[in-house]
Amino acid sequence: MSPCISRSSLLCLAIAGVATAIDHPSFSWAVSALEPHFSAAQIKARHTADELVVQRLNRELYGQGKIALESLENLGRQCGRSLVCPGTVTRDSAAALNNNLAWASISANGGDQHQPSGHFGNEINSAFGSFAGLKDAFAKAADDFFGAGFVVLVRRGDTHELALVATHEAESVMRQSHEPLLALSMWERAYFLDYGADRAKYAKAFLKVANWIHATAAHHNAMVLHGDVKEDL
Repeated sequence: MSPCISRSSLLCLAIAGVATAIDHPSFSWAVSALEPHFSAAQIKARHTADELVVQRLNRELYGQGKIALESLENLGRQCGRSLVCPGTVTRDSAAALNNNLAWASISANGGDQHQPSGHFGNEINSAFGSFAGLKDAFAKAADDFFGAGFVVLVRRGDTHELALVATHEAESVMRQSHEPLLALSMWERAYFLDYGADRAKYAKAFLKVANWIHATAAHHNAMVLHGDVKEDL
């Protein structure tokens, strides 16, 4: 058994002789800040469960040499592509990256008050008819979802258009060359305490706290990556 199994991730990777560890995200708002949409108990349960994925990934990176020096984003994008990773690292790096995006997609300062405009707003109208159409599509995608995974608003790498993509288990839209903008976790730990099996109601609650500021910044970065705008100097 690895000597790191019962140790903290930072100490574990220090023993392994590598420089970095994957961190579990924290947030700047209180666990009760998303009420009445999400209870403090729901947020705590989800955060604790997601942290176990990060702890497992850090154990899996033990002794992996150069792979253990990669950022989570690079692991999440490139394992199975330009990086040769053990299957467990490929799976859990994508899972951790998906979880991180889902946490970045909600905010105590979220919701319609930050409705996208400009290029992002225009692309929403083109793909979904309107901002309301996008929200309806999110709710339907959640209601239709089977199993566990994520519903992700992406800017496609091939057409450079917006789309909702359903991923299952530890699939990554980044490995499909799409850029994620907003992600809704469809793992039961994200919603079951508050919403039971009512996934459409859960999705509507998510949209009340959706972090469109983050999504707008991610959309701009996707346009730069896709060569549709130039990087700001």
